[in-house]
Amino acid sequence: MTKARQLADLGNAYDDGALSNRNLIINGAMQVAQRGTSATGVNSNGFYACDRFEYSEGSGGGSGALTISQVTDSPDGFGNSLKLEVTTTDTLTAGENVGIRHRIEGQNVQHLAFGSSSAKTITVSFWVKSTLTGTYGLQVFSAGGTRDILKAYTISVADVWEYKTLTFVGDTNTAIANDVNRGLELYFPLDAGANDIFDPYTWASTAAFRAPTGQVNFMATNGAKWKITGVQLEVGDTATPFEHRSYGDELAKCQRYYEKIYLHDTYRLNGVAWSTESQNISFPFTVTKRVPPSLSVPSIGQVFTGSWVTPTLAEVTGATINGGTLNIKKTGSYTVKYGYFIRYQDIRIDAEL
Repeated sequence: MTKARQLADLGNAYDDGALSNRNLIINGAMQVAQRGTSATGVNSNGFYACDRFEYSEGSGGGSGALTISQVTDSPDGFGNSLKLEVTTTDTLTAGENVGIRHRIEGQNVQHLAFGSSSAKTITVSFWVKSTLTGTYGLQVFSAGGTRDILKAYTISVADVWEYKTLTFVGDTNTAIANDVNRGLELYFPLDAGANDIFDPYTWASTAAFRAPTGQVNFMATNGAKWKITGVQLEVGDTATPFEHRSYGDELAKCQRYYEKIYLHDTYRLNGVAWSTESQNISFPFTVTKRVPPSLSVPSIGQVFTGSWVTPTLAEVTGATINGGTLNIKKTGSYTVKYGYFIRYQDIRIDAEL
């Protein structure tokens, strides 16, 4: 891309109302992976590597399996990408589809003016690389998933990074609710059964995951790989250079939806015993959550009662958008109103869309 073209694109972005905060995607450069950098044997919905990019099987993904990971293989100017690799093949049938999705809160896309005659055009750009060439798709959902539009793109050369841009007209039919729920969603289909294959279309009310005619059957090839990074969604009909954000900024944005706290010898929490067998530990979240989150405690930790001992139970007793509370139980160990430290505790905080 020439310097003159870059300046022209930035000029178009200014006309559309933004130079900073253009990118509505969180973690588009795949920098943050709070849950871990790799998961094997994946065959169900969930976040397995890079934050905010969720593996989805729609109404069913068949019997295949993948490894999903954050990897350093990336185009110039990026440090990471999200990689999917088929480890157990499957030929998808009716109702089965697999892909990657990214969801955006409705209150963050009000400026798109969907549902009005002023609905704005949006452009999605990204870098993609696959061992399988051919047709792939991008589906955009709006209005909480009730409206959608489908386009296709082509990977021309195997195992080479390619830059793609797709422009979508705004939906004048249905408004996006101004709330903390799903307002807009990107879905990158990688494979689908025959009844989920359609020619690209403009806005419709299907509420179904779909792939374009000619979609590569990714799951049918053992060892097939698909990687993506530099995902950007912005207002206007022009893809501008990727808006890089610092790791700290990106992490904070991701923590609105998911946060992992691990207590260790230098980071402990202190609670107060309210009976001889129970103590409450309250803790703030690093970032205000989208909604009161679900809390899980995979590891029970240790509590200090003169020496470090393993409690009998660590249970969640409550959470708000700003913090949570745990009840750490230990039979006959506490003195009421005394404080006790807890360490080696794994706390997972989930407020995903």
